[in-house]
Amino acid sequence: TVGPSTRVPGGRAFASQEQFEASALEAGSAHFASLAGDLLRIPDAFRVKVWDPGSRILYSDEPKLIGRSFPHNEEVAEALEGDLEIEIGLSKDEHLYELEHAPEHRLLEIYVPLVQGTGGKPYGVVELYIYSPLFFAHMDEAQRHLWLISGIGGGGMFLVLGGIFWAAWRKERRLTRQLESARQLNEDIVEHLDTGVVVLDSRLTVLSWNKGMERICGDCLRRERVMGRAFSEVFPQGADDTFVSRLQEVLRTGAAYSCYAQPCPICGAGKRKIVNMKLVPIKGDEGKPPMILMTIEDLTELRKLEAQVIHSEKLATIGEMYAGLTHEINNPLGIILSKVKTLLAEGPAEGYQQSLMQDLQQIDRHSSRIAQILRNLLT
Repeated sequence: TVGPSTRVPGGRAFASQEQFEASALEAGSAHFASLAGDLLRIPDAFRVKVWDPGSRILYSDEPKLIGRSFPHNEEVAEALEGDLEIEIGLSKDEHLYELEHAPEHRLLEIYVPLVQGTGGKPYGVVELYIYSPLFFAHMDEAQRHLWLISGIGGGGMFLVLGGIFWAAWRKERRLTRQLESARQLNEDIVEHLDTGVVVLDSRLTVLSWNKGMERICGDCLRRERVMGRAFSEVFPQGADDTFVSRLQEVLRTGAAYSCYAQPCPICGAGKRKIVNMKLVPIKGDEGKPPMILMTIEDLTELRKLEAQVIHSEKLATIGEMYAGLTHEINNPLGIILSKVKTLLAEGPAEGYQQSLMQDLQQIDRHSSRIAQILRNLLT
């Protein structure tokens, strides 16, 4: 609060409620302008408003707000009861010109009641707007400090606030550098994956295309040739009505979709590859439409290796079958050959007829031929 002898740093003093009211009647009040100038030097501060007890803005660094009344501002009403108020948000009627300063729709609003003397009734409120993402993460700690300094004179209050926000600003810079390093690391990891990674926006336009996709698609679909183009232009053979409907369904329902070992025309020239594909919806930032993360794993070479392995296994099976069959034939064939040769050797002594000897010789000749064929099959 601001007391009888409190000075605003670098500005003039509000010695009394009467001087405050006199400044309110003064067009372009120097007191208010000096106060706003000091407050806006605080890191991340960008808006100052001075309110009268009727919830009317007496002064602001945004001239369009001066003279506007917002009677339903609960924080101003509570500050006029003597309480220091801290609010987070960006949804009041008075937030006419603050949206452009807070892209995340988050603001820290500090309402400081102006009181003459101890226990006096507030005669005005000074509101300060801060936009600092790091500050929100440390809100509890900052709030304890703000309550502590709420009874300190104007000059001390602004100095303490300045110290708090300066420290918060330095921490925010360190965290920003760390986040940037982490973001770069994630991009490097995605960039060097063997899996192809593509990001499509809600209009199915290519937003991202990693090196994995370049390796899968080859020179026909380099990154510089596909970025910013529609999916149907990049894959004209694959972007039929069914697949486009699938993409639109993922965007509409928010449900992921997967297909495994499917042929896909993955190149502009129509070359087909066997791939695993997964479509995952990505929620956009607040107020922005969703996107699709598409991952593609090339199985073409793996399928070729599998086919070679299967072919080799078939050959091995046939070889085992030949070996077993040859063994089964060789056993009785060996007996036949042995017996025939014995009979041929005994024939002259035993007086076998000529016709029988000729038959035995023919059996020996053909049996030997069968044996040779079986040996050739095993080599």
